[in-house]
Amino acid sequence: MKTIDVKNQPTLSLNRTFEISLNGTRYRLFRSVVTVVVIAVAIAFMMNVVCEAISTQAIARAARERTAQQRLANVWSARLSMAATPEATLREVAGAPDGDPLLQEAAKLGNLTPARLQTYHDNAVQAVRYLDFFTALPYATRRSLVHTAESTAVFDLLQQSKAQTTFNDVVAKYKVRVPGGTDALYAFATVWGTTVKGDTDAIIAGHTAAIATLTPLLKGRVMHEALVDADKDFGAQVQQAGFVAFDAKTRAAVADQARQTMQIAFIEDSIQHMEARQQLASRLGGSTIPGDITLKLLWDTLTDRDTASWYLGFLTSAPLKLDAGGLTAARVTELARGKNEMGALDNAVRLTADTSSNARMTWLVLVSLLVCVVGISNAMLMSVTERFREIATLKCLGALDTFIMTLFLLEACLLGLVGGAIGSLAGSIIGFSRMLSTFGGRMLFLAFPVGPWLIGMLLAIGAGVVLAALAGVYPSYMAARLAPMEAMRIE
Repeated sequence: MKTIDVKNQPTLSLNRTFEISLNGTRYRLFRSVVTVVVIAVAIAFMMNVVCEAISTQAIARAARERTAQQRLANVWSARLSMAATPEATLREVAGAPDGDPLLQEAAKLGNLTPARLQTYHDNAVQAVRYLDFFTALPYATRRSLVHTAESTAVFDLLQQSKAQTTFNDVVAKYKVRVPGGTDALYAFATVWGTTVKGDTDAIIAGHTAAIATLTPLLKGRVMHEALVDADKDFGAQVQQAGFVAFDAKTRAAVADQARQTMQIAFIEDSIQHMEARQQLASRLGGSTIPGDITLKLLWDTLTDRDTASWYLGFLTSAPLKLDAGGLTAARVTELARGKNEMGALDNAVRLTADTSSNARMTWLVLVSLLVCVVGISNAMLMSVTERFREIATLKCLGALDTFIMTLFLLEACLLGLVGGAIGSLAGSIIGFSRMLSTFGGRMLFLAFPVGPWLIGMLLAIGAGVVLAALAGVYPSYMAARLAPMEAMRIE
């Protein structure tokens, strides 16, 4: 009997298969372009939402940080004028990381040992957790649970067995989920009464005593005026009084902001003089009258160096002869730009506070991606229908089902790659353009999320490839299962 030598089926390399897919895309250029456009539109919409989300988060974070820095003098003026409430003290200690000067300050003011400070810090974290829980409850539910008790008074109330009984009944009735359970809350209320409350009161008493030692140092000034000398002897004396967190770096920043506040007040008070309003209205020209001069218009005008020099010269000369306290034109311009920046920061904080549209935008993105998958599947099925004879010829030449399926999947992935790249770029341009018009160029530049944006670009391109691949699975399978004789019969 003759031996039949069956050799392995010859296969094409992946590189050659990719070249065939590329040629197929080129020959059906119009249909390929339509598919790319469908993918690009879906990915562009998704990338637009991603860019808006990451920009909003970055701008919100930067705006809050910069706002806190700009208002450091106000914070310290309040700290050095009045002792904090028990809840504010707990929140301050709970929010301070290990090694923070605020913890050292609390230890010094309350005369706490390192071990006791650590215990107090842990208890403060737990206290804030429970305070946030009660704050988040609806008014009617909170009133039923703790009656009129507010803030840390809740812990005082829950030490009473009668209050605990009422609390348990209301928790069962309204199915309230207490963090850690009611037993843990009662246990903390006991700890509050034995140690935490006493330590909190000690810190507040130390704070009050430290403020009293500062009164002779004010020399008749209000605290905000005295903070102008924070980078001098007054600042060192404040730290020695017990305010450990008032270190050299903080003192320098506070002094600069205090001077800035007084200089801003000088400029803004100047338009109370009718002569200043008349001269400024005259310089602006047009239909501007003295009554049109607002603080915003004043600061917008003073961003110009020449106008700032002219205005400062007018204020310090006859007839007003105001004391500018060494204020220069360059400083006035700097203050004006700072005021505009603060306005932009406040606007950014306000605009980024509302996140209610996030869920709706997520659903829109999912729907757009679903439409994208359907569009790609339709385009690939049409491509299979147009290429029946080509598929039959390839099979007659020895092409396996795996090769046919790989061929179409590669074509779909190639279209997904191109459409994803175009869509991610277009979506980025649209998204950042909208953020630019909303927040302004300076704010977006300060908080531009380069890293998250690049990651978003890569994920968007990857999403385009994956969507195209998923959409191409069924058409590719249909093409691979096509019998050569059936395909050859189709006209």
